[in-house]
Amino acid sequence: MVKIINRPKLSTGSSTFYAVIGGLTVTSIFLFSLSGGVGVPDFSSLENLQGSSYSGALVSHAENGIALKSWRKKLREACENAKSESDVLAIEKINKLGFEYPSNPVAQPRNDNAVVRCKHVVMDFGANIGDTSGHVIDSGMIPCDRTKDLKAKTSFVHFDVKTKRFENAANRNPLTHNLVNLMTKFGTLTGPEDYCYYGVEGNPVFTQRLQAIEDFVMSMRPRPIQHMHFFTESVGAGEDGMTKLYLDTVNTDQNFWGSSIFKDHQDVRKSAEEAGKSADTIAADVMGYTIGTLMRKTLIAFDPAASPEERKGNHLVLKVDIEGGEYPLLHQAVEEGTLCEFTKMGNTADLFIEFHSARVTGKHDYVGKTKQMKEALEKCGVTFRNLAAWWA
Repeated sequence: MVKIINRPKLSTGSSTFYAVIGGLTVTSIFLFSLSGGVGVPDFSSLENLQGSSYSGALVSHAENGIALKSWRKKLREACENAKSESDVLAIEKINKLGFEYPSNPVAQPRNDNAVVRCKHVVMDFGANIGDTSGHVIDSGMIPCDRTKDLKAKTSFVHFDVKTKRFENAANRNPLTHNLVNLMTKFGTLTGPEDYCYYGVEGNPVFTQRLQAIEDFVMSMRPRPIQHMHFFTESVGAGEDGMTKLYLDTVNTDQNFWGSSIFKDHQDVRKSAEEAGKSADTIAADVMGYTIGTLMRKTLIAFDPAASPEERKGNHLVLKVDIEGGEYPLLHQAVEEGTLCEFTKMGNTADLFIEFHSARVTGKHDYVGKTKQMKEALEKCGVTFRNLAAWWA
């Protein structure tokens, strides 16, 4: 059985800390990580994974990561050593029981104080309702497939940003699958607890919703991700500063996915026509950010105080789906050079970018330049990876 140990300690080498959470019930994540037991936990009595309350200081980023990696390792071992279908199904339950949901999420800073420099960053241009942040979190969940011998496997576990709960899913989103493959290149136990997520979304209709997701996830114990922040009412752009986002007001079921910095985008034109107005009257004033500016804000590699060792081995995952805005964004990245500087320092940059045709966006100055821009970045070590509508 997994034992509940009063005020467990975990040695980090130079110091010892308590992995305890003020006012919350410690669940399986900490029991697996810190019980000090050996071998595989006995899943036959799940009530043993619930138990005592603890009080004390909240864990740091490093401590949070140690606990999550230990938990992930234990679950993998449990899958390998499962003896029956019930053992496999117990792993599915533990995947969802491993986190405490906050009853009163703590409001996070909404300015530059919310930005933390990280070794590994997922930067999401076109965050929309925050779906990609859920897929990043999913990359840390452990599926167990023992169909060959036990005829049993777990469902995939997905963090639903609408319900703010872990739910069962029939399939793993392809973006999550790609993230797992990319993250584990930095270590077999590397996961979202080693990554900071920064979402960029211009549509003001999503501001409160995204801030609520940020507050909730950052208040979860343990945190399933190292750090999270949404740059709301902000867009990816070819230059920094205030700009216009022309709003899609008609595609309600698709979360207004056609908003664009191009006023001739087909969904912007349709929205203006249905409202009987010009595109300018359904535009929002938003902050534009270039890739280089956000990289220099968020990555340890660009910290003036970083050591030479800290400046290399960083990882940037860029997801870009911004309805035509990808063209000036990428063009500026080529001209400005931060992405190439980053890779030349000994770091990795992976880009998932959806290129929209001029039929969708309307004519613009970048038509016919996509291949040239991609080749310039690939030449300096940036990797482009396929992104289609399945990312959502």
